[in-house]
Amino acid sequence: MLEKDIAALDWNNSRDKQVKAIAAVVKNIGDDLSPILFINLKKAQWENAATVLGKIEVAKVIKYIPTLLEWLMDVNWPGATRVYGVLLEIPEHLLLPHLDNAISQALEEADEEWLESLHDLQNKAPWRVFAVVPL
Repeated sequence: MLEKDIAALDWNNSRDKQVKAIAAVVKNIGDDLSPILFINLKKAQWENAATVLGKIEVAKVIKYIPTLLEWLMDVNWPGATRVYGVLLEIPEHLLLPHLDNAISQALEEADEEWLESLHDLQNKAPWRVFAVVPL
């Protein structure tokens, strides 16, 4: 049943069918979120899969941080903006090690677009603290 609901996340389906699929996947996905990660889906399912991720408790999402960061390789990919929001909900001590690794990988690959997305995430994180330097 879950496979059928995941297949129905396709943006080519009616909006009503997509909304029902999102609700069904949120309800039935369990702890293994790998079936709704972009690397396991057709591009037409990415946006709705990201919506599902945004409706799932953060504790279930944490072990998928590296793949979620890869979703930001191109901010124009369907779902990337929603995934960005999901990542901003993750506590600093859990996100930062993965974010540092992704930044290192983006530097190694000379992937400027991904690097820009990662730095943007790093700079907009709610836990970001700026030091105040007295004049």
